[in-house]
This record gives sequence, C-alpha cells and structure tokens, in this order.
Amino acid sequence: MDSKQKHYSYQVYADPAYARQFDQDRFGGPVGEMINDVHMNRLWGLLPKVSGLKILDVGAGTGRFSLPLAAHGAHVTASDASPAMLEIAREKVLAAGLKVQFQIADALALPFANASYDIVLSSRMLMHVTNWRKALNEMCRVASKMVIADYPPRRSFAGLAPVLLPLIKRRRKQTQVYHVLSHRAVRMELIRNGFRETEWNTQFALPFFVHRRLQNPGLSMKLEQVLAGLGMLRLFGAPVMFRAERMPEDLV
Repeated sequence: MDSKQKHYSYQVYADPAYARQFDQDRFGGPVGEMINDVHMNRLWGLLPKVSGLKILDVGAGTGRFSLPLAAHGAHVTASDASPAMLEIAREKVLAAGLKVQFQIADALALPFANASYDIVLSSRMLMHVTNWRKALNEMCRVASKMVIADYPPRRSFAGLAPVLLPLIKRRRKQTQVYHVLSHRAVRMELIRNGFRETEWNTQFALPFFVHRRLQNPGLSMKLEQVLAGLGMLRLFGAPVMFRAERMPEDLV
C-alpha cells in the first residue's frame, strides 16, 4: 500500500461499517441536525443560483452537499476516495429520485480536465488530507469560475486541537487528528492558483464538542447568538467557509 494510503483519511473512511454510521454519528439527533443546518445555510449564502451549473463535490462522502445541489437543478459529480462512502451517497440519490454522477477519486489527483466544472466545492476535506495545498491546487485547476471550501482556522478554538483532542476522543472515539490552517496561507495559495477570495463566513464560535456535550440545540443557538453579537463568531469562529473566484488573466 502506498504510504499516503496508510493515512487515516484513506483508511477510516474506506471502512464500510464506518460509512454506514457516518451520517448518524456526525449529523444524527437534534444537535447533529443543528450543526448540519447551520453548515448548509452558510453554503447557500456563498453559492450563486446553481440550476444548470456543473458542480464537482470533492470529498463528497455520503452526499450531504451533492443531494441538495442536485435537487436545486445542478449537474453534480460526487467524488471521493472512499467507495464505501460513495455507495451510501448513491443509495440516497436513488431513494430521492435525483441524478448525480459518481467518481472514485483522490483529492490530490483529480481525474478531471482543467476548468471542467463551473464550481468545485468541498466540506471537511482540506483539514484531513495529507497535503491540503495540493488538494486546493487540484480544486482550482478543475474549476472554471469558483471554488468553495472550508477549514478550521488556527485563530479559533480548533487551534487548541493538539491539547483538546485527547479529551474529545474520550467522548467521540472516531475523532481524528486534523490540520488547522491560517487565513493568510489559504488566501495566498488561492492567489497562486489564480483565484481570489471574495466572501467568507464562519459557522460556530464554540467548538462542536461543546454543543454535543450540552445536548440542547436551543441553548446552543442562544449562546452562539450572544457570542456573534460580541464579535466572537467573526473573529474566532470555525470552520471558516470561503468562496474564491477565478481572477481575470491580466490579474494573475
């Protein structure tokens, strides 16, 4: 096995049993639904009207983005390195009567032509891959107009991951080590690939494990509203979701 393939981001998500429990584990129950709703609202806030657009969902997993995009009329390709995760997505697409193309693909070497999709997006992918710069480079290469992705910034509670992870894993055994990225590094990488960040947002001021511990979505949202009012969400929120648009040739 290639040494890269030994990384947990390939091994864990390739497990059919893990794929089967993924949606329930991450987004099941009232708190999981709250997290998913906020995430989806942030995504729609960055997207243009998607009907008729060609969209590539990189690291699509079980299709959390792919399905609603297809339901809104986009021509969606769901790609992921895990056949097991894509199989769950395929089942959901068939059950919903939607049309989505599926492609097993490594985010570090996407098997698509340059500028072959209007929009390339990903969720919770850059934080897990072995080389986030290469993954972002590939997304930019394949996108003709726009790239949308998210990441946990260093300037957030996520930046305490090396200290907090052992405590979090006591509660959630499947939690894995992940990258925290600087805003500047991400923006500079986008510029190097001919893209400019045009909009961004943050999702939660408090880390997910706090909301999961509270098990009270109403209280969680009230706390988030208070922190947002104090400017904490904008300054220290995570994950950051950005929209970047391809720059004119004379600006690259």
